[in-house]
Amino acid sequence: MFILKYMHPTEIADNIPVHVSLSSEIIEKLVQLFCDAQLVLSDYQSRLKRHRNCVPAEHINEIDFLKCREIARRTTLKSQLSTTLEAVRSGNAESAKLWNLLDEFSNGNLSPSSITAASGEYADKIDFVDLVTGKGAKYVTSIGDMEHLKNVSGEIYVFHFSRNSQRQQPAFDENSAVLLDLLGDSSTIIGRKLSSRIAILSVRI
Repeated sequence: MFILKYMHPTEIADNIPVHVSLSSEIIEKLVQLFCDAQLVLSDYQSRLKRHRNCVPAEHINEIDFLKCREIARRTTLKSQLSTTLEAVRSGNAESAKLWNLLDEFSNGNLSPSSITAASGEYADKIDFVDLVTGKGAKYVTSIGDMEHLKNVSGEIYVFHFSRNSQRQQPAFDENSAVLLDLLGDSSTIIGRKLSSRIAILSVRI
């Protein structure tokens, strides 16, 4: 975490008072990182709820739980940092206590970087679904959902994919390029007619 590298205790000159070295600026940076991570998490949580049809319910529940833990963690951080900083500055606690606190909150599965990393597990899938449905394709999660294609004349195209197939590069990008070419320009009559015969099939995994 760059904060701890920013001013490690061993790098503090002996003639610099502890209360100056352990400035509010460093603490504010850590708090800001948590706030930034919270915004990313909230945005991802909202996207998941708007795309329940293509995301496992278990994952949505996991993110909801993570959000609750993140809020509690951030509240604890602000309280403990304030109390500890005051104690260090008044001489009632060693500076190491504050550094240990900064290190504790800067690492682990509830650190800002871990929260941010967790806020995107299904982002690629959602982005892809938004892209192709925005061009007129129909997103379905089972063959039974393709009833709307029964009376369509001409060829019907079904693009099946999963999160695992998205990781298989360059095959997925090549197949996606073909799909997007078929979808063409949905603003034209021909484009709309063709896109109405394309289904994107994927299970919620």
